[in-house]
Amino acid sequence: MLIPLVWLVSTSFKSPTENLFQFPPQFIPEQPTLDNFVTVWQSNPFGRYLFNSTLVSVLT
Repeated sequence: MLIPLVWLVSTSFKSPTENLFQFPPQFIPEQPTLDNFVTVWQSNPFGRYLFNSTLVSVLT
């Protein structure tokens, strides 16, 4: 039950050049990076999406 969440978090810190679907899975990235998070915040209005979701959750 916990393995998919661990894989999700570890994959978010992997670079685009790392093999995401290797077997057996490698849970610790070779070179951890925050580039994926920066890309999400810069390429989409993610802050607005987060605000809207928070607002709906609080009001319901």
